[in-house]
Amino acid sequence: DRVVLTVNNFDQGQLDALTSSPTAAATLAAAVLAAVEAKNLDGVNLDLEGQGAGDNAGLTRLVDTVSWVMHSANPHYQVTMDTYSSSASGTNGWFDIPALAGAVDAFFVMEYNPNLAAAQGPSSPLTSGMFSDQTAADEYAAVVPPSKVILGVPFFGIDWPTSDGTL
Repeated sequence: DRVVLTVNNFDQGQLDALTSSPTAAATLAAAVLAAVEAKNLDGVNLDLEGQGAGDNAGLTRLVDTVSWVMHSANPHYQVTMDTYSSSASGTNGWFDIPALAGAVDAFFVMEYNPNLAAAQGPSSPLTSGMFSDQTAADEYAAVVPPSKVILGVPFFGIDWPTSDGTL
């Protein structure tokens, strides 16, 4: 088992500032390394959830810097990154998966609710006609080694009572 620090931010304005700053990546990397070393942890998971392709190059530079600092300090430190289930389908979104692949040890693919647009009824997120677990796994495997993909699936159910068949 590994115990890692999770660094998260879901605020687009803050993420844009973080990815465009010439000093933020080094500052973040130093802070993460200090926290990991202070608690004798095994690495870091980056959960930086933004939108659009406005600065996916800046995000890649940020992750490269954090990863380089962590792996330089200890090559056994694990650096993982949370990504959206559809992120491997192209490079025009927040995450450029092929560009990030060299920096991270693994992608944690958040495959939690792939069928939000599905009609009410029994539908499997594994292989449905909508975006599915299989689609996500296939798209990631097409651009990165499958050994770098951790498919995060829900261990819960969702009940959406309706009066007219819509969510």
